[in-house]
Amino acid sequence: MKLFRFIILVFFIFNSVNILAQRSKTVDKSTYSENEILADNALQEEKYEKAVLLYKKLLNEKPDNSKINFLVGFCYLNTDYGKELAIDYFEKAVSNMKKRSQDNAPLEAYYYLADAYYHNYNFTEAVDVLNKLTEKIPKNEDLFNFRVKRLKEKCENGQNISLRKLEIKVEDLLEINSKYSDHSPLINSDETELIFTSRREGSKLSVKSYDDQFDANIYTSEKNDSVWQTPYSFGKTVNSSSHEASTFISADYKTMIIHKYDRNKGSLYISKRKESGEWGNAVALGSNINTKYRETAGCLTPDGRKLYFTSDRKGGHGGLDIYVSDKLNNGTWGPAKNLGATINTNFNEETPFIHKNGTLFFCSEGHNSIGGYDILGSSKNKKNKWSNPVNMGVPINSVDDDFFYIPSPNGRFAYYASKRQGGKGNSDIYRIGLSNPVKNNYVVVSGNIIISKENVTQKEVKIYISDLNGKKNHSYNPILKKNSFTLFLETGKSYILHFEFQDLTIHKIKINAGNNGSFLALEQHIILDDIIIKSLKDSKYRQKLVQGNIETKEYTSKPKSKDISYDKIIAGNTDTNATLDTDVDNTNEEEGKIFSIQLLSSKTQLDENYFEDLEEVKYFQDEDGSYFYYFGEYIYEWEATIKLRMIIDKFPKAHIFVNTINNKTRAKKNQ
Repeated sequence: MKLFRFIILVFFIFNSVNILAQRSKTVDKSTYSENEILADNALQEEKYEKAVLLYKKLLNEKPDNSKINFLVGFCYLNTDYGKELAIDYFEKAVSNMKKRSQDNAPLEAYYYLADAYYHNYNFTEAVDVLNKLTEKIPKNEDLFNFRVKRLKEKCENGQNISLRKLEIKVEDLLEINSKYSDHSPLINSDETELIFTSRREGSKLSVKSYDDQFDANIYTSEKNDSVWQTPYSFGKTVNSSSHEASTFISADYKTMIIHKYDRNKGSLYISKRKESGEWGNAVALGSNINTKYRETAGCLTPDGRKLYFTSDRKGGHGGLDIYVSDKLNNGTWGPAKNLGATINTNFNEETPFIHKNGTLFFCSEGHNSIGGYDILGSSKNKKNKWSNPVNMGVPINSVDDDFFYIPSPNGRFAYYASKRQGGKGNSDIYRIGLSNPVKNNYVVVSGNIIISKENVTQKEVKIYISDLNGKKNHSYNPILKKNSFTLFLETGKSYILHFEFQDLTIHKIKINAGNNGSFLALEQHIILDDIIIKSLKDSKYRQKLVQGNIETKEYTSKPKSKDISYDKIIAGNTDTNATLDTDVDNTNEEEGKIFSIQLLSSKTQLDENYFEDLEEVKYFQDEDGSYFYYFGEYIYEWEATIKLRMIIDKFPKAHIFVNTINNKTRAKKNQ
């Protein structure tokens, strides 16, 4: 029965996005043509590209048919390339509706017309259509009304966020991405190795799932001459013939958190890297982390003492929520605590990542999202409370799912996954070029131990970190690929790095980490060739080292521009008497120039409680005696802009903006 078949088909379409569209209508007993049957079957199997070709053949016969135009538009809307094409068909479907016609599109055609406008960033047109649709929907259709309201919210969010579009370059990693889903990027310190998750075909994955993709496995790729090489499987100790996904890797590349699909529909595991460089078998995290519900992603703080993760366990705010667990003295994880309503919503929150500066990046379907998932950031205030999450804006976020945001260690870039239009597959991995680096409270030291003697391995070289008095507080074995090492040192302190071979110091670096929290990487190449190795076996030379005859040569490395790059200082000779004293002085390019948020100006001085919601508000007076009140001092404009977004709701009627101040106008606290 023709119309009955269409009703069932429409029920399938709208039920697939949680919109119920079955209504009582009279049944037409006419039969379907072969093309109609084939098209409907393809649609029900979600083979949209096949279905759209068949429906367009039917449309050639009936170009003004409202129902067929609707079905063509729906198929286009569900392809990667056809979201703009869908608009014309939905517009025709809506305009050609007639009273009591069996060829009419369903009322939901208005919803999908608005959805097509929305996916093409035509937010105003979408809101206009949704307003008309609201007047037509029966009030007892709660689910339909809810979906219309939710889409309207996202469109209105899009209108607001688009007004402050960021000048950021978004780059598709074409060498990495495939026609399948690629996501969850993890990057090393110098951005030469990328770990990610993909649903492409692999050696252990030969059977496709229901959605025409393979189960997920973890892959890695290395960059040679600025080009990403062909990705390869991460290894049998991590991957299996089932589902694995990368969710976190530590800065020293020794600890990885993995999501595995198991009897609980998803749990979190941890894998440790061995001294051989191989990864150990993944071990499930404790019962305070994994439950009978889903646990999907996790990350550690830089000190490894806190685990942030997502779960849809009972007691949350709805869907997946973000939780935190503290590491106990016995090495196990303590009870999980929900981050609360400031972070979690009744929608899903996913893919948390804690940056070294304390910012929590995550994605959410709630808050002021313009897409399915949007990337947001939040940080704790002096009262240890999370700030209201800030939407990272366009073009980082899109009307599609954007998730798994990972800033690079140098703060200049970020990597994330997105299902936005124009990608190679279901989701692609992208790199963002930030106009200014993210503020970082750590200095990174990275480099290589270069050994030319075959019978000497990098395991024989140890790195110790000490204070200026020589008290050693940490040791590190550079067991990474290609003999590389990476160390993260907290700012505001001075350190001595001791490179030891055969229990003797062969190289020392003094690092004075500045207080301003900017980022600078110093790459050290320590060369051990035959001359050095033979010298260390000479008793006279060893005695000189024991007596401490290691000269100090000073080199100062400063960033020459606001766009910080790696500063490479190479000890390329074989003179083991030389040590390196490196001062990390991360100042702004323009001496004395800082950025701040100007709150307001006043002819008279304001009461000290005027800004009671903000701490450390300061002011200065100009030559005319006017008072200028400002908040925060930042090295880079990007930092001030992000902070402005966090506080702008506190001043709905004020015109606050980012401004520059200098040492002459830096003022006193408002007290």
